[in-house]
Amino acid sequence: MLEIEYSILAKRTLTNIALFIEQTNTKGAGSRWKNKFLNKVKKYAKPIQYAPCRHKVYANYGFSCVAIDSWIIIFKVEKNSFYIHQILFAAAYN
Repeated sequence: MLEIEYSILAKRTLTNIALFIEQTNTKGAGSRWKNKFLNKVKKYAKPIQYAPCRHKVYANYGFSCVAIDSWIIIFKVEKNSFYIHQILFAAAYN
């Protein structure tokens, strides 16, 4: 498995989602969601070649995309890392 790295934007998105879930649900729900989500991301952190994103802008910059639940993960596999550039809500990905 590759080392997972996050851009500042991706980290901020994860934190904001977890905070929102925490505020609208029971105590600890945000951190539980974040841990489950990150475990799902780990399944993709493999040194394989992924297809480019269907979104032309991301594809032109060499990014690949994968859908996890209702989220799109925009990433690159570089050397020994799985670099997550951005996390978008799937409905906003068009």
